[in-house]
Amino acid sequence: MMRHLLRSLRLSYRQPLSSVPQPVEGIRPRGTGGFVLPPILSAAALALAATPFVATTQGGGSARNEGRNDGSNGAVQGELSIVARPTTLRAAPEGQGIATLPEKGTVEVLARDRGWTRVRVEGWVRDADLLPADTSLHLSLSAADLRADPEGTRGKVVLWKVEFLALQTADPLRPGLADQEPYILARGPGKENAILYLVVPPSLISTARALQALSKLTVTARVRNGRSEPAGIPILDLQTIQRDK
Repeated sequence: MMRHLLRSLRLSYRQPLSSVPQPVEGIRPRGTGGFVLPPILSAAALALAATPFVATTQGGGSARNEGRNDGSNGAVQGELSIVARPTTLRAAPEGQGIATLPEKGTVEVLARDRGWTRVRVEGWVRDADLLPADTSLHLSLSAADLRADPEGTRGKVVLWKVEFLALQTADPLRPGLADQEPYILARGPGKENAILYLVVPPSLISTARALQALSKLTVTARVRNGRSEPAGIPILDLQTIQRDK
């Protein structure tokens, strides 16, 4: 019946505009603006419009766009694997080698792609063997540069060779330091004979306590104040300490 109604409706639209539409069973004209569908046909049309279109594949399954988009390519997040033989860890497939994984080491699988597996490896290294991955690292800044431009150098990171003099505790006479804050009194950097205050964080306090007077150190530190009051001594926050041999 519905096919008959739709076919009749289509035929009626093909008539010249000047002609009078032929009545179609169950459909009545509404002025000159078109036709009014009967309640049954209206409900069917609304239900059809509200039904989402789902294509079917050859196997009969639906082809909704519900594919995985997590980039795992079949890998299960957190899946662990054992390294079968000593192998090179690369920055990218066919890319530069960045480390060697030992035989029987454990790695976490993150993704797989065309014969390559992306893995995560955890381990520990000494603080002294690391430098901050920081765009503010400046190898050429001197203590004189800090004193000359305390605002412009604030927050910059330096890599300096200094001489350890003593581990001390701040008092209220040094306003650039918090009361009771531990700091290293040092001299340097390099051939400079400037006095420096290197604030020691809790993670490095045991290392600082083991230092001997006049020890040669390589440190990375962030500038807190390039010219502190009252004597203009630079204050820096230590990030790493390495004893030079």
